[in-house]
Amino acid sequence: MRFALAILLLLGMLVLVTLLFPVDRWLDQRDELDRARVELEELEAENERLADRRDRLESDAEIERVAREVYDLVGPGEEVYAVLPPGDG
Repeated sequence: MRFALAILLLLGMLVLVTLLFPVDRWLDQRDELDRARVELEELEAENERLADRRDRLESDAEIERVAREVYDLVGPGEEVYAVLPPGDG
């Protein structure tokens, strides 16, 4: 009787351990999937932002704005003046 109880207890523990490992892996995979979904949403938002910027850069007005603001370029016939801050003395 005692031997049968020990065997049953051992088999029960074996079944429990066998079931716990897949559940643990399943929980890990679920967490990883959640993180991947969040990253996907962030990448899709960034992709949309970049596509909007690309669309803006296809217009002549935006190209001119960037050329003037970022690269300090001027159009033909325009002159550039640099205004210096007042001196200290």
